[in-house]
This record gives sequence, C-alpha cells and structure tokens, in this order.
Amino acid sequence: MNHKQTIAVICLLSICLRTQVSAKVVVTDSLCAGKTVAMSPAELIRGEVSGARVSSVDGNPNGTFNVNIRGLNTLRGDSQPLWIVDGAVIGSSVNHNLNAFYLNGGSTAKGDVLPDYSGRSYTSPVSSFGWLNPGDIASIEVIKDLSAAALYGMSGANGVIVIKTKRTSSTARNIYLSSHVGVDFSSEKGDAFRTGVNHVHKLGVNGSIGNNSYYNISGFLHQSNAAVKSANSIVGGLAANFETMANKVFKFGLNTNLSYGKLLSTGGANYIGAPSTMISARYPDLFPDDKVAGWLDSYDDEVLDYRVVNSVWLQVDIIRGLNLKMTGGMDYQNQSRYIWFGDGTSFGKDFSGAAGILNNFLFAYNAKGELNFNRNFAVKHRLKASLAFDLKGSMDKTNAMCGTDFDLPFLRGKGLSASASQHAIRRFDRKYSQWGAYAYVGYDFDGYAGISAAARFDKTGRFESDPTFFPAVDAYVDFKRLLLADNKAVSSLKIIGGYGEAGRETVLPYEFLANYIANVPEVETGTELYFDGINRLISKEYNVGFNIGFMNDRFNLAFKYYDKKTDDNFKICNFGKVLAGLWVETANWSVLEERCSAIENKGFEIDVDFRIIQHRNVVWTLYANASFNTNSVASLHELDRRTPGLTNGKYTAANEEGKSVSQAYGRKSDKRGEVASADLDILGNTLPEYAGGLGTTLRLYGLTVDARFSAAGGFNIINANKLVEKGRDYISSDDLEKGDYLRLDCLCFSYDIPVRAKWIKDFKVNLAVRNLFTISGYSGWNPDVNSFGVTVRGNGVDYGSFPLIRSVALGVSLKF
Repeated sequence: MNHKQTIAVICLLSICLRTQVSAKVVVTDSLCAGKTVAMSPAELIRGEVSGARVSSVDGNPNGTFNVNIRGLNTLRGDSQPLWIVDGAVIGSSVNHNLNAFYLNGGSTAKGDVLPDYSGRSYTSPVSSFGWLNPGDIASIEVIKDLSAAALYGMSGANGVIVIKTKRTSSTARNIYLSSHVGVDFSSEKGDAFRTGVNHVHKLGVNGSIGNNSYYNISGFLHQSNAAVKSANSIVGGLAANFETMANKVFKFGLNTNLSYGKLLSTGGANYIGAPSTMISARYPDLFPDDKVAGWLDSYDDEVLDYRVVNSVWLQVDIIRGLNLKMTGGMDYQNQSRYIWFGDGTSFGKDFSGAAGILNNFLFAYNAKGELNFNRNFAVKHRLKASLAFDLKGSMDKTNAMCGTDFDLPFLRGKGLSASASQHAIRRFDRKYSQWGAYAYVGYDFDGYAGISAAARFDKTGRFESDPTFFPAVDAYVDFKRLLLADNKAVSSLKIIGGYGEAGRETVLPYEFLANYIANVPEVETGTELYFDGINRLISKEYNVGFNIGFMNDRFNLAFKYYDKKTDDNFKICNFGKVLAGLWVETANWSVLEERCSAIENKGFEIDVDFRIIQHRNVVWTLYANASFNTNSVASLHELDRRTPGLTNGKYTAANEEGKSVSQAYGRKSDKRGEVASADLDILGNTLPEYAGGLGTTLRLYGLTVDARFSAAGGFNIINANKLVEKGRDYISSDDLEKGDYLRLDCLCFSYDIPVRAKWIKDFKVNLAVRNLFTISGYSGWNPDVNSFGVTVRGNGVDYGSFPLIRSVALGVSLKF
C-alpha cells in the first residue's frame, strides 16, 4: 500500500521513474559520479523524497545532518528517524552534542568549588555515518506513512529509513575499482578558507562459490582536506556480505562493516555571543583575543571513531508460501573526542589552556523472528500474513572530563591529565531495552482492490509496566481496472488510504536534561545519577491519496494528504531512595515531574515524473516532488512555553498553542531596526512550510547527464551572527530573515567508454559538481543551516555556521 518510497540512490540514472501505488521510486546505475561527493546517506535523499527534509546542522564539513519526515513531532529532543542498515538498527548516542566544558561554577557534594566555564564551548555533533561508503549503497527506503511505521512500534513515530548495501547474484567473478579526486571551494573568502582536495578510492571483488553462494567484499578510503582550514578527515572501511542457499529449505546471509575514522574540525557553532573560528572569519576585528590565525593554530577538535556494524539472517522455507525468517544485528561504536583551547583563543588565554575529552561507548542490538505466509487462492485471491517477535536495546556509556591551567601546553587535549586544575569528571552509563510482537494480514483481489491490517504490542523494560498497542490499516482500489478499462487516456488510477500509530522513546541522564527541556527541577547535589528523563511520543496518522498515470504511464502523478497528531510526554523518573542515610538505586521508580503536550502535523505531498523521450539510445526523464506541511502546538504544558535552548541562556525560541513548534522569540524592533519594547514576544516561524526537489536525467548513447535541485521556503532564520556585529545580547525581530532557497545540489556527467579488451567488462569516467549555486535572499553564508538543530529547542538559529562548500570530482570506474 502507499506507505513506502524507495530510492535506489544511484543519482537517478534511470531509464524511467515510475510513481506507483507503493509510492516506490526506483533508479538503477551503480557507478554514478554524484555519490562520490556525498558524505552521508542523508545527502542522497535530499530533494528526492517528498515530505523528507534534509538540512545540515552548522555546515561543518565533518558535521551531521538533520532528517525530519513530515515535520517535527516533539517540543524537545529531536525528530530524527530510525535508521536500519542491512537489518541492523543503528544506535544513537547522547554524546552527539555533549558539552565538554559543562561546569558553571558551584561546588561538589564535598564542598569543593568548581570553575565556571559556562558559555565558552559548545560541542557541535559530527557525522555518525562516515563508516558507510555511499558507493556501497544499493537502495534507500523511506517509510513515511504510520500505517507502515506501526510495524516498528515504539521506534517508528519519526519515520524509518532502511538502507540495503550492494550484493551480487552473478556466478562470474568480478573485480571492480573506482578512484575519484576532487577539489573543494568555499563560497566565502578569507584567512579561514583555502582550496581543498579530497579523494575516494574503492576496491572490491564479488562472485560465487559453487552455484548457490554469493559474496561481495570491498574496501574504501576517503581522505579530505576541506575548503575550511584545519578541517580534515580520513575514513577507511571494509564491507563484506555473504549469501547462500544451502538447499531448497535453508537460506543464510551475513553482512559486516568495519571502519576507522579520524576527523579534525575548527570552531563553528558556539554559544551565542561567544567567539569561534567562523565568527572571527565573519568579524575579524570584534574579538581582539580571538583572531582567525589564533583559532587555527590554538584550537583542536579531533575525533577518533571505531565502528562495527554486523547483521545476520536465516530463512527456513517450510512449505510453499510459508517461511520463517530470523534476523539479528549489532552496532558498536567507540568514539573519543579531544578538544583543546590554547592561548590563541580567549578561553585558552583566560585559563592558561583548556582541554576536554569525551569518550563514548555505544552498543545497540536487535533480533527478530518472523513467520510469513504468502499464497494465491483460486487464481485471483492473494493472502499475506506475518507473525513476528522482536527485541532491541542499547548500552550507552559516556565519560567526559575537562580541565584547565596547563604547564605543558604542547601536549594539547591529550595531555589533560597533566593540567593543574581540579578535573571535572562526569560519567553516564545507561541501558535501554524494549521487546515487541506484531501480527499482519493482507488480502488482494486480483489487483482490483486490497486491504491490510496490523497490530503491534511493545514493552519498555525499565519505564513502563503495561505494553503499548499500535494498530494500523491501509487499503487501495484500482479504479482504472474497475471503471476505466477502456479509457486510453488514463493508463492507471489507484486510490489509497490508511491509518496507523507509532511511538518513539528517548532516555536521557539528568545532567543532560538542560539541553532538552527548560526549567529543569533541582535535585540534591550528588544524587543526579539516580534520575533519568524519558521523552515518549505516541503519533496517530490518517492518510489518503491517489496515483494516476497517462500515456502508458509515461506521465505519472502521486498525491497524498496526511493528518498526524502526536502526544509528547516527558517524565523525570527517580530510581533512588534513601537507605540508612545513603542514596541507593531501587527498581521501584517514582515520577519527579511530568509534562504532557501535543503537536499536530498536517499537509500534502505531490510526486511527478515524465519520460519526455524514450528511445533505445536516447532517454530523457523529468521528475519533481513537493510537500506542504502545517505544524502546530495543539496543547502545551506551562513549563514548555519558553525554551532558551543551547544558547547560553539567551531566549531564541518559544512555544504557543496554535503556532508551530519553536517560534523565534525575542524583542520586536521597528523598521529602522530599533527595539520598540524590551518585552519578549513571538517573532516568527522557523520551520519550512514547503519543500521539494526537481531533477532531470538525460541518457544519450553512452553519456548520462543528471541534475538535482532542492528547495525550501515559508520559514525564517534567526541570524544570530548580527548580535555580535551590533553588540547586542538579545534576539530581535531585526535578526529574522527569510530563509527560502533553491539550490543545485548535484550536476553529474557519466560516460560509458566502449572497450574491446575482453578482460575489461566495464569502463566509465564521471564528473560530479556539488552545490554549484544557491538562489536565496538570506544575507548569511548559507540558508540551509540549523546551528543548534540537534534539539528542537534551539531550532532555526544561524550562529557561527560554516559557508557552503562547492565540490568538483573527477573519477574513473572499472570492472574486470
């Protein structure tokens, strides 16, 4: 039913794009040049999937991306989807934006005075998908409708993205090699920027062992010296998959990814009003002790990342149409982050050097057993049914330490143990688990009409005593076959609709709550480890739409309307009690505080594709998508009205019933830019009301040309860089600017060179250009940033962001 949109993300080098009832958009070309300039799978769906909004955080070349499907669902935390790669659920760590220098004075339980580092260093998140080479991706499936996401229960409220990597079914042995070299340019000029160089190399082999076993093994190396000075990275990995059909009953598969990455970044987003490399690059004379040269020489942000992602599956075909499939997956990450401020920065100068070390250990696991039935009866009747049980969980351990006053500053961040100050240490050790079961049944009558229904129960191990129920139903009717069989103008017409429910839970340690909620209740000093926060979302969605095709489906149009309501519940739970005068952990938890709010997202999505020319040697395809979303707060807890966010106490966002989440909040100014009143007020919307993409593909004999555009509009950006420029310590309506933009994301050329040598099976050269131009009225460097966007509370702010990076990559790909 109309609940999935699949993209074989090989840069849309397809003979045709077809919008069908299942809303699948499939494209197939394994050597597209556009993938060589992508740093993350999120970039590959930007502008390609209606309803899916992809934006950068602060634009760091090593940074991460925000992916939101059908709007924001929460007042706090994030609205990121669930990611699954080859059956392994990818874990998410609270370390993504953990502040290394979190102390703001005060004292310990023993009475020791702590230093005040508040507002000096915000730690922006880095990419969490560097381990996955985009060139290894075969397809990306974006699940948007909750009638489908209901099968993922307490993990599906924000949507689900399922990635499958390449494998082979060929009995011939193939060796494939690709090498791409590119040049990066900054859209801005200055001492902080340069001409960067990047290169990507891949070597692999695939084939078969006997007649029923297939393997695919590849390795890659990606090294980048970005157009921003001191922003470098090197990532290498090994990927392997193996599949075998032992006999007519047993099938088995194994996937593994191993990687190592080293990322070096310079200072970007920081607390509003605080300096960084990018702030000094904008305003070289405003911070005498924070020159660009000083930051480049005296600031380090080094990340060492080790990653292992494995999955395994076994299928037992019991009888015709009935099978049992078991799947297991794990995601292991060990990441260390070293941050250093030397005397070339005001922070380092004030404290004789400052260093922070963040170490995160993450282990996520999942397992599933599913009994599937799929048979035809009496020729025209098809019945599908599934009964499944699954479990998933994670272990997240984080150690953070910071200190100042260095006698040996040449050791920089890795010499933290030698600092003279009292070391501020905090540790998080959190475990989370949930199990669930679901039943699914679907009936189809000869393609004329179909209906399916599902029911799922989920149980959270630590926080809830009763299971949560998630129902789903969807249906379709083929009006072309029923009523328009003789109509030659309309080649297909199907009406679709559904209803579903799904949830999402995020568990947070007490000391991290300030990044997610305002007005955190105080607890006794030293007892913080006994308190956890849990953000639970329950979303309910109706959807209805149609797919219609003309000219033998050369022109296709898909339309979908949805109405989604989300209950946003936040609890702070106490897992401790006093025993004999001491705090101890107990299994009988109590609620310290609870907040309940509700959010609504409603809108519609349009997908169009048109095969303008279709000939054996010439194919020209045009496609477009657009989505329009209205986000509003349906009900609001009083403590969630004002949200200072990650901005060092400066109010940038607020919530109000009837308006969208995270409205810009500050002082109103007149037409001359002067503040009319010192009172704080709602200033404007920061969420895009519409977004979309446009693309075209031309294949002319062996040459393929592909262009992809993305756009967003109907929103404001809080250009907080103006606060530094104008010497203000508050947000005003003068800081709001329209963020509407249109961008050429990728322009790709690929040519299949005919070769006569028998030992060369395929030879291609390709050229890819990324971010060639952007049309926008925004005065800042890049309208597609959200500096504190990893949590909703700081949404819509541009402060210290990086400029847009343009890339040109030239490469060759061979198969032997």
